[in-house]
Amino acid sequence: MAAPRRARVTASRRHRPRGPPARRVVGRQRQRVLIAQGLAQQSDLLLLDEPTTGLDPEARERITTLLTALVADGTTVVQATHDLEAARSADACPLLSHGRLVADGPPAEVLTPQALSRIWQPA
Repeated sequence: MAAPRRARVTASRRHRPRGPPARRVVGRQRQRVLIAQGLAQQSDLLLLDEPTTGLDPEARERITTLLTALVADGTTVVQATHDLEAARSADACPLLSHGRLVADGPPAEVLTPQALSRIWQPA
């Protein structure tokens, strides 16, 4: 059997994107890849920063459904979010302002109109 030609191998390497796969992916696809990486580790704890930000409604719903199923299976999911709908569906809700904890408890008690108006004041 003849050895493969080096020129052909070199050419194919030259045209491959560089860097780890997650770094080559941009925008909304990158968000999905990062969530998939966390799931692949099969951890009992997921720490997520704005996991649905920038996603289209269908992708947002799929991620939300997946996270809900993970919680039902015993995985602890902690997510930082500005999405009030996501925050209101949480079991517990710490509310931060300028990096400081200003309230903590069930979302219905923490995410009151009064608390939110204090946090989101126009600049």
